[in-house]
Amino acid sequence: MPDFLAIFDVPGDRIRGRVDTLDEPQAGRDLAWNRWPWGWLGVNPKLWRRVQGDGLVTYICGRPARRAHGGDVERSIAGALDGSASAYHAISGMFLVLQATRTNLALVTDRFAHRPAYATARQPHQDCFAISSNVEWIIDALRTAPAFDDVSLAELLLWNNATYPYTTRDGIHQLAPGSLHEVTLDQEGAASIGTTTLWQPREPNRWPGKRACIEACAAGVGEAAREITANASRIGVLLSGGLDSRIIAATLSQHAEVETFTYCDRPNPETDSAARTASVLGLPHHLVRRDPQFYAHAFVEGQRVLGYEQNSLPCHALCVADHPAIAGLDVVVSGFGCDILLKGAYVPYSMVNVLLQHHRLRRLPYQERIGKHNYSHVLKRKSIVCPELVAAAFERRDAYERSLREIRPDTAEEWMGFYPISHTTSIDSTLISRYFPHDEFFFRAGLVEASMATPWAWKKGLDLISRLALRVAPTVARLPHPDTGYPATMTYLPSRVVCKVRPRKPVAPVGGPGASTEPWFSQGSFINYAKFLAQAPAWRVIRDEAMGRSEAISVLQRILTVDPADTFGTYAEQYDSLLNATVVQILRMAGRA
Repeated sequence: MPDFLAIFDVPGDRIRGRVDTLDEPQAGRDLAWNRWPWGWLGVNPKLWRRVQGDGLVTYICGRPARRAHGGDVERSIAGALDGSASAYHAISGMFLVLQATRTNLALVTDRFAHRPAYATARQPHQDCFAISSNVEWIIDALRTAPAFDDVSLAELLLWNNATYPYTTRDGIHQLAPGSLHEVTLDQEGAASIGTTTLWQPREPNRWPGKRACIEACAAGVGEAAREITANASRIGVLLSGGLDSRIIAATLSQHAEVETFTYCDRPNPETDSAARTASVLGLPHHLVRRDPQFYAHAFVEGQRVLGYEQNSLPCHALCVADHPAIAGLDVVVSGFGCDILLKGAYVPYSMVNVLLQHHRLRRLPYQERIGKHNYSHVLKRKSIVCPELVAAAFERRDAYERSLREIRPDTAEEWMGFYPISHTTSIDSTLISRYFPHDEFFFRAGLVEASMATPWAWKKGLDLISRLALRVAPTVARLPHPDTGYPATMTYLPSRVVCKVRPRKPVAPVGGPGASTEPWFSQGSFINYAKFLAQAPAWRVIRDEAMGRSEAISVLQRILTVDPADTFGTYAEQYDSLLNATVVQILRMAGRA
């Protein structure tokens, strides 16, 4: 399901031919193509809304919303397309805007570039200039495909993503978030991009007190609920049973009709917690079961739709796309972003080091903090990647950290892990946005602004989210956390002490009709990746097919210090299970090329 593709300076007859020969011809036929003097623009009419007037054609995807102090959405978007930062500040949400005129194409990206746009610089060996939401579509538009960027491929192995703005291909970069990008042709037909920054996540000159931060977050929750429900009366909420999704379900249900969905491999303590939350709130609850081979299918689908810029395995929520109850809803809302913005998952410090860093008493060594977060395995993986590529990758991260430190002097390390979000960990959220109307609660502008002004320690210590939950969702905030059995509002240090002094007994498997006993199923949201990647028949087929192409293996051999086949066994067990998926991802990408 493609999103959009703009191609400059290419005859129309060849455009048509190129589109018809893409890897997904069915997807190619989904694009609605329009001819412009500068080239061709194809958009997917299922994902984009078209607005026409005064000789301009504007396409909008996602769900931009009017903020409380803002005016009409379309008028604000028009102002942003004219380069007005104040007009941009009046809209919120995850969106991408395209405006075509006879002389240029303009794009406006949201605050985190949740819907990414990539562009290629005009090179002597290339026949055109292209912009798309998918790097692979840009490659298909060029007569000569760009070479692989080996440093970016090494970064995939190290961090599961490349450093912004680089991609897996030389000369193709991601366009900046929170910006207006204008593509024009000069008199000789060469294309260039001019960028105007409309928003940046700047730190405050002085950090507010804890009470002020909590008040700002509570206001942001109310603002997010009003924005999401302004044009949606029937809403689905992806309810995990944790504190984040409780906040969403409780607040949205005050403004609209809400149904809740919990996806799982089999019933478990989290599904029990979600069902209890829905019952207390008086909301319908749907349990969506994933197929035992689900992750293999989701891995392939993620690459087909979004490309290869992130590890495609964690596409957890795709299983809800075909649920019959989804079709009757105006939007489905999830809580991706709470761990990032309000709970400090991307702070590269332990609680002790957060406090020491906060008081300027200690700073971790560079390689231990750069790009590191709760899900990073870079310090383990770097021993199997060529040293010169590891060094180049760290140089890139260092350079990006320095650029972020200009706007976030104290918290550059934290924000580098997810800004822009489409370049790091948003694969699941971005994928399901292609299948049904979807929104992310915690990436609404008010909550982002509250997060920008909150110090690390109150996120990492869970003070912020705990107090916020007690403020906005008191009826469900104190229900037991599915992992510990203790009140979900316990903050970091008390929960650590209690769990060590009174460790919870192992949770017995939750059974019920049709409960599967697949060895990779767990008692939580995530499967045991190591067992799945080692034992699942569907994954073995994908892996063997990827390993069957010698030209693809040669690409990996340039990057690894070990035999690529070895990464499926000892190395995956020694380092982490997702290494297996990352290796297969690179093999599939190289094989496609």
